[in-house]
Amino acid sequence: MMHIKLLNIMWCYDREAEQVKVILEHDATWQLPKTNLGQAESGTEAILRLTEQVTGQVLDADHVEQLTTLSHPTLVHAGEREVILVYMTYLPFYPTLDTTVHKLFTLRTSNSKYQLYRGEVAFSLTSIADETKYHEVNKTSPLVYEYALQYACRYIKRSLEQMPLILKILGESFTLREARSVYASFLQIKINQLDNSNFKKTHRKILVEVGQVMKKSPGRPARLYRLKDEVQF
Repeated sequence: MMHIKLLNIMWCYDREAEQVKVILEHDATWQLPKTNLGQAESGTEAILRLTEQVTGQVLDADHVEQLTTLSHPTLVHAGEREVILVYMTYLPFYPTLDTTVHKLFTLRTSNSKYQLYRGEVAFSLTSIADETKYHEVNKTSPLVYEYALQYACRYIKRSLEQMPLILKILGESFTLREARSVYASFLQIKINQLDNSNFKKTHRKILVEVGQVMKKSPGRPARLYRLKDEVQF
């Protein structure tokens, strides 16, 4: 027999703090939100159900992407071999979590590693890219499913130039500064290292202008953009 588990990496964006965040849950230790596959469910349907349970947001399949499958022999559940399907959900709205179980952690870089932190709690993600090698080295980790999270960060970093679906966490429209902030988080650089004019020029193939920010204060209002249709799900 084989047990199938689904993990949900739920990304979102805090506009006030200009930070990319992810939801972790506390069940004896910190880990990714998880669920089992229902008899009549597809993997995407199960992830959308879990997303609604955790955040209250009712989304469609356009906000979900299947990331990878974890199948190392050491993965066991109740004596059965376990296979873990990892998904990412791009939350278009910043969630309010009315629970002590689920909390938002901020993505940042520390000592050249991706790190998730909330207050005094911080987890530096492994730099080991191979699942087998990771399990050989990391017998225990304070963050369960750490490998899935670092896999997600590396995957998003690679996808930024061609298919930056992570920008879906900015909602229907966004400023170039907000897009640069998301890019900087995964590229592990400062936002000011991405020049606004150059960013617009080099990313015109994936962005389309849709208007401008409404503002009452003096000065030129920021322009709004969205992903072009060809890079949508």
